[in-house]
Amino acid sequence: MLLRRPLWTLALVLLSTTAGVAGAEELLPSMQPSTPSRFPTVLREVVIDAGLLGAAFALDDAARPGSADKGFGRFVEEPGETFGGATFLLGGTLGLGAGSAAAHEASGLKTAKRLALSLGTTTAVVGVLKWITDRTRPDGSNDYSFPSGHAAGAFAAATVIAREHGRAAGAIAYAAAAAAGYARIANNKHYLSDVVAGALIGRLIGRAFTAH
Repeated sequence: MLLRRPLWTLALVLLSTTAGVAGAEELLPSMQPSTPSRFPTVLREVVIDAGLLGAAFALDDAARPGSADKGFGRFVEEPGETFGGATFLLGGTLGLGAGSAAAHEASGLKTAKRLALSLGTTTAVVGVLKWITDRTRPDGSNDYSFPSGHAAGAFAAATVIAREHGRAAGAIAYAAAAAAGYARIANNKHYLSDVVAGALIGRLIGRAFTAH
């Protein structure tokens, strides 16, 4: 069964985790206040992120998990599964680190280290949360649905890339991360709320390891 609204679902995953508060500082730095007050910023983000997650739970039925092997969904689902997978994320990080070290390129090496720290921490946090929440996947395969590890890893990496390399690289990375989240819903592995939670967790951890 196809997702009933594949374009809408992909847009929601992307917008809920990269627009407004979630991603604005990486992609739209001109929107940042010139003299920000840290506590109001943190409080604002907590409130908005909680609202986004609550809305995602409410919309779980509207973005019903299912396959998307036809039409538009196929062009997002297949690469999305790759973008969120451990092989792609960890392999890319190791490749970037090795290449940068061989070329004595400090910027790439720093990014690789921050990616490794972010991805390692994200994996640990998501693993603990999956064990605590014990939510059954839509396909019934196991009880490790919440949050989505693919979305968390992809958004952690996207956040590091955006903060280290600017808006253009960040936009591409966030689009790839959104595709990863969409693919997990399309393949009946996660609910929308699993994906949004994973994305928010990944973004938070990515920011923590790229604090300037």
